[in-house]
Amino acid sequence: RRALAAEGAISDGQCDYLKLSPTGSDEYPNSGVAMDVAETERIHAIVKTAAAALGLAATPVGSWRRGRVGGHDVDVLLHDANEYVRIADYAWHDPRGRGNVLLARFWDAVDDAAPPGFLLRRYNSSGGDIFQQDGKGTSKLATRHTFIVSPTVPSAVRRLDICLCPSEIHAHALIGWSGTTSFQRSFAEYVNKCHEKNWANVPDKRPVVGRAGWQVAPNGTCGERVEGRELGEGEHWSWSKHGIYIVTGSYGGAEDDRQKRYAEDNVSLRTEQDVFAFFHLEFREPREREV
Repeated sequence: RRALAAEGAISDGQCDYLKLSPTGSDEYPNSGVAMDVAETERIHAIVKTAAAALGLAATPVGSWRRGRVGGHDVDVLLHDANEYVRIADYAWHDPRGRGNVLLARFWDAVDDAAPPGFLLRRYNSSGGDIFQQDGKGTSKLATRHTFIVSPTVPSAVRRLDICLCPSEIHAHALIGWSGTTSFQRSFAEYVNKCHEKNWANVPDKRPVVGRAGWQVAPNGTCGERVEGRELGEGEHWSWSKHGIYIVTGSYGGAEDDRQKRYAEDNVSLRTEQDVFAFFHLEFREPREREV
């Protein structure tokens, strides 16, 4: 592992992650056994019980939501079940902010809901960064990775990925966490190019127009609120699990010269169907999001 890190094949952080991972150790020889429906649903039940104790809804995502079974990890998206939470409300930049405190309480709730020794380790991931004018990321959601002991398979360890998402971008996160990497790439590529020549890439051949949002200043701050925002010269739409924007520039490997010009207010984009409709697309169920 250290050799790979020295050669630049993996980062020091990834190296530490692999070193601490118990999945390949002699202590848990059955970790290679694929999960079945019963085991997956048992883990989901533990997570949902812990989430409900804090007023959170838990949605299993990843390949499970696409109808696939047989992996070695579980992905769950958490969001507030009772209140509309905006990105700023969680204050991810503050270790004592609402989001980080809520996640800490969630792990305590998992301990209460799960069999003894269920949780092994906890990991943090940036997971919620999106480009800014200065190239630095600002957290919009947070992921946590942990290893758990299987509640049904003896001597097996699984990976549990938890994402706490503000209501404001919940629909985008659901799409991002429910489709394959190929689907996410193709969806984002369509959004990026749907402005080209006579809107030929849009099914109904009509321009995609913003509903309501904010003009973004050169320093990255949101300013004037506008409605019906259309693309200007050199601008294009951009989508990710963090929301919808109008940007200039492009991303190419290490080079990233994107600059946000407009940020869509996601208050009217509460469901996945809303996001598809925004871009004039026919809704695709999670099981259809393979490519």
